Parts: sequence; C-alpha cells; structure tokens
Amino acid sequence: MQQAELFVEDDAVIDALRFYSIVISPSARRHAVFLRSYSPKKELSRKTGFAAILGRGHYNKVETKIFLFDWKVDCFAWGGYLFIPNVSSFQRIFKYFEGLRAKAQETLDTILAQIPVSNADDFRNACIGQIQMISKLAQIARKPYLPAVTIADLRRTINEFDLDVQIAEIDGEERLVFEGAPAKRWLILKLLDDNYLGSVMTTLKYEVNSKSPL
Repeated sequence: MQQAELFVEDDAVIDALRFYSIVISPSARRHAVFLRSYSPKKELSRKTGFAAILGRGHYNKVETKIFLFDWKVDCFAWGGYLFIPNVSSFQRIFKYFEGLRAKAQETLDTILAQIPVSNADDFRNACIGQIQMISKLAQIARKPYLPAVTIADLRRTINEFDLDVQIAEIDGEERLVFEGAPAKRWLILKLLDDNYLGSVMTTLKYEVNSKSPL
C-alpha cells in the first residue's frame, strides 16, 4: 500500500475517477483493502442541480468540492485473498473488458492457429464485436487441453451431443463452419469451451456453464 497514489483534488484527476480504496490496518503487517467503484458524478457540484448550505439566516451555494460516499464495497482483499461481492463493478475497477479487447486479436490468433474455421474472418468479426464472446474466447485460450484438441475430437463431440455445428473440407483440410445467426453464433465457442457432458447413471446429456475436474 506504500506505493498507492494519494488523491489530489484536481479536475483532471476527478475526471478520471474510477474507484476509491479504504485501507484498514489492525496491525502494522496486516491490511484490509476495500474497493468501491466511483465516478466523477459523485462530486456534488457535478450532479444535476446544486447544493446550498444554511448560514446566518440565508442559503449559500456550496462552492467547496464535496464527495458523496455510501456504505457499500465492491471487492476487498484480506489475508492474501480477494473477495468479489460485485463482479460487474470489479470488472469496471480493473478495466477487465478493456484488457480483453486489447488482447482479443492475439487470443483469436491463438485459437484459430489450433482450430481451423472455414470463414475465419466472419468468426473473428463476430467475436470482436461482442464483449461476452471475447470473454469466452479468453477462457478457451487458457484451457490446458486446447493444444491437444483435434477436429476428430470436435467431430466426436458434435455427433455425441447432436450439435448443429458443420464441418467442411476445404483444400483437403477439415474446418469448422461458423454461422452468425443469433441462435448459432455461440455454438463453436461452447464446443471449444467443453460445455457439454453426459451422465453415466442416467445417460442423459447436458449443456453446462461451469464444472470442476475430478
């Protein structure tokens, strides 16, 4: 925390306000850090209308910069762990999606180098245009199994779960076919993210959004 930048009451700093932190130190070596998403509009003079204060029988407009706070926190760090009650605000504080966008092309290059897609430009443009798809791509790129996945593996999953994903042979190479219709644009991403599983007991098959390996 010694390296944390202290707040300076400057318009340029206020314009860039994104969050504030509260540090509580029960001892010299232990710190709890609480973070809360913030914006320039929390400065009273920047809100709609104006504030006035009563003094000596009449009201005067408040010229001093006054910042509004509440009792909520979006995430906090303690004991080497980070706890995140509010995911969307956490993402805003740390510019999560901005970081994903900055690396989106690199992430797509990594995936397309491993998994051929026939209409790769359409697939790339669709993913770049939707932040949720970029986030899913980032998850896929981190999967330890990705370097070992083959078209044969994907075909087996497509057949096993009767997925509406086409495979075309182009110049002697089998490639996935991306379809941009709203009902189908996520199919390849879900396939690559291994979103499908089957039950040994019931033989039923499921689409899931999270699971833990045994």
